[in-house]
Amino acid sequence: MNALRFCAILPLTKQDDWAASQIAGHKCIAVTRNSLHGGPIHLRSVPKAANPLGFLRLPTVPRHLTPETRRLSLDNASFCDMICRKGQILPGSLNKLNSERISAITERLRALDSERAILLDELSALNKMRIQTAESVPAFGPMVTPVSFVSNADKLALFRRLFRGREDIYAIRWDDVKTGRCGYKPACRYDYRNIDPVTGKPERIFQPLNDIVILNHLRGADRTARSSDLAARDCVVGVYPLLQDETCWFLAADFDKQTWRQDAVAYSQTARSYGVQAAVERSRSGNGAHVWIFFDQPVQATLARKLGASFLTQTMKVLPEIGLDSYDRFFPNQDTMPSGGFGNLIALPLQRQARRVGNSMFVDDSLVPYEDRIGYLASVQLVNVETAYGIVEEAQRQGDVLGVRQVSLDDEFDD
Repeated sequence: MNALRFCAILPLTKQDDWAASQIAGHKCIAVTRNSLHGGPIHLRSVPKAANPLGFLRLPTVPRHLTPETRRLSLDNASFCDMICRKGQILPGSLNKLNSERISAITERLRALDSERAILLDELSALNKMRIQTAESVPAFGPMVTPVSFVSNADKLALFRRLFRGREDIYAIRWDDVKTGRCGYKPACRYDYRNIDPVTGKPERIFQPLNDIVILNHLRGADRTARSSDLAARDCVVGVYPLLQDETCWFLAADFDKQTWRQDAVAYSQTARSYGVQAAVERSRSGNGAHVWIFFDQPVQATLARKLGASFLTQTMKVLPEIGLDSYDRFFPNQDTMPSGGFGNLIALPLQRQARRVGNSMFVDDSLVPYEDRIGYLASVQLVNVETAYGIVEEAQRQGDVLGVRQVSLDDEFDD
């Protein structure tokens, strides 16, 4: 008995050519006698015929084979295994081979079923882990440290990193209890040794923004103030967001009037759809909202304002009734530094007296204040300049940057 592994082993004698033609249901190949003696295999085509034996079907002769005799090495043949002896196919051997192959396939399928079950269990566990992780991690930023484990110095540094404007000057709120007027003015002291010959007024020396000023704002009182009037000692600090090189660390959008609630939330959701986190603060007055976007480095005020304008334009597409009646202004409000001025200022958030009545607090989409104020701010994601440029360029390409007005310096503060 000789066993060969190649395309097929067909009967080898002339008298068996008929059997070969009967076996094949397709045009097939026949092998010459010297194949069983170690020589090369010679292939030639056999005409189509019926398949009365019904136990062997061979593939159609490959396109590269012709009716002419061709040689093919044993290494290149890999269609099926057959055993022959003197040109006769041995059905018993074929059945044995079929049974072994069936057993091998069955065993392999059983192993695959077992492996599939293991993989499905692992996949289910991973999906559960992913869902649990997503529920425990804020939508933006990493997990934050509980407030009780954050030092006061860390809280102060976080606050100053986010709400960062000019540090060589800041504004302080004033109230005239007699007239009911209020406003902001640059914090300064007067040098009476230097009197202006034209105005007759002493020289003003502007005070820098430092940690003590920020702490007084957060505490809601200036304990160093000389006045005995508690209202006069109430400390509210404003910052000038436009830096001297006409860049800024943040952009704040101001919304007021009757629809400020839905408009501010819609604006922040639009920013979020672009991968930009916008923090919504109920303003100090309680009659509006500031929506803050923070950058990881100073960006040109022009770029920051165009970024906000693109979000505003897109929001108006989704919510046409937002209009310019609800949107008031951006901070910074100017692209360039006004001559002889500092630009518009904005009141810092989280002042204690305002917080006591539920204002100057950061809120969620339902306008519910975050209990962990510092934890929320620590989770805020900063925007890099590449992201800002990409959003603005795409918006400009599509014509989706609405022109926004600039507020005059006569209206230079906002609560």
